Amino acid sequence: MMIRYLAICCLSMLLVGCTSYNYTVTDSTHPSQRVNKDTQTTLKIDPLIYGMLVKENRLVLTVKNTLSDPVELLGTKSTVVDQKGQSHPLRSQTIAPNAFIKLILPPLRPRFETAPSGGFMFGMQARRDSSALPDTAASVPDPITTHSAEPIYLDYFSDTDPYYWDFDGEGEIRLLLTYQKADGTVWTDQFTIYRQKA
Repeated sequence: MMIRYLAICCLSMLLVGCTSYNYTVTDSTHPSQRVNKDTQTTLKIDPLIYGMLVKENRLVLTVKNTLSDPVELLGTKSTVVDQKGQSHPLRSQTIAPNAFIKLILPPLRPRFETAPSGGFMFGMQARRDSSALPDTAASVPDPITTHSAEPIYLDYFSDTDPYYWDFDGEGEIRLLLTYQKADGTVWTDQFTIYRQKA
């Protein structure tokens, strides 16, 4: 019965997760750039170089600083507007000289690792570790010490946390990135990003 249930769950996940997406990125000064999972697309907007790649249906955006001084991404002055029109903040980051930062759109939600404990649980899988079994058949093994379990990762997020959002299906988002040089100069790069089925 359990094997049949697991087979149905796996088949459902495969059918739901089969859709793959590509992205098209445009800004005000360059023609549209098609981004997919096969090759990295590069876009140079002085003094930064943007690298774009699709990974697990998310747009991975690297921002490289070509200057000899650090550049700061001002998170409080930057935003991403999701396909529903909601504005989300970004976190501030310093980009060291000749180094890069990475932005993942939509952002990955935090996960925490938990170990199994006693009681009834749903969605956990334990694996028996035969090396922990006692040598004598007469003794009764303690179920806690005779089993080891793989770590379990759970997504944790709050609907009130504006940093995290979802990109469901096809649609368009807007990205506004504001930077500051060491001399105090501030500028903004703006992108329109469209996601479509591959």
